[in-house]
Amino acid sequence: MSARTCVTNCGRPTRDTRLLCNHHVWEVEQALAELPALVDELSTTLTKQAKMGGGKREDKPTKGKVHPLPYDVRASEVLEQIRIVLMGWVMDLRDGSPAPIGPACEDCAHGSCTSIRWHALPADTLQSMSAWLLKRLDEIARHSAADDIWSEITDATAQGWIAVDRAATKTRFVVGPCPELSPTDGAACRGEVWAYIPSAEDQRARMACGECGTTWETHQWLRAGRRILDAKIRAQRATRMVRAIFGGAA
Repeated sequence: MSARTCVTNCGRPTRDTRLLCNHHVWEVEQALAELPALVDELSTTLTKQAKMGGGKREDKPTKGKVHPLPYDVRASEVLEQIRIVLMGWVMDLRDGSPAPIGPACEDCAHGSCTSIRWHALPADTLQSMSAWLLKRLDEIARHSAADDIWSEITDATAQGWIAVDRAATKTRFVVGPCPELSPTDGAACRGEVWAYIPSAEDQRARMACGECGTTWETHQWLRAGRRILDAKIRAQRATRMVRAIFGGAA
């Protein structure tokens, strides 16, 4: 029997009963982990446009007058779309869980309290919902609609970053897999390194991993880039090995 491949049709193998490959699970993880920062950026865009009067427009533009684009409207729409997506999947994942019974300690090791906290719904904020979903990546990867969860969450957050006022914030792009190892067990970090290039001259460019929090300043980029490339090559070799082993299995 051949190995199961990712439900997104990317061709990458999955493990155990997961329907998503590691790469697409990482993309969901990255989108959710960066969501608090995205909310801050969109809120900043809303505030700046409100101060500039970007939401006020005339029916007939006056010749020579510059009318700022209504980014505040776009940012507001994106925030609402992200809320709809997250709330929908929170309710879907929560639907099959038993309802919490009784009060629970806020922070303890009691088995009953841990179960109640786990199954309880998050607060009605994007930050709380994203944190709630982040704890359930394995459940998401095994969900029968895993491809929909992946596409809706990553698409919604991608639209959010597009809506951010780039002139006042940054340009960002994926560099590659994080090369860092856990100081506790030596396991490879599962995060991705992103480069952040600000347009403002008084801000510094940087690379950072949203998973382990490691940051590299520009003078460290050459050495870090070599390590990231090595990590990418190792990941590709591991993928090819898995395909060779399971793809040829009877």
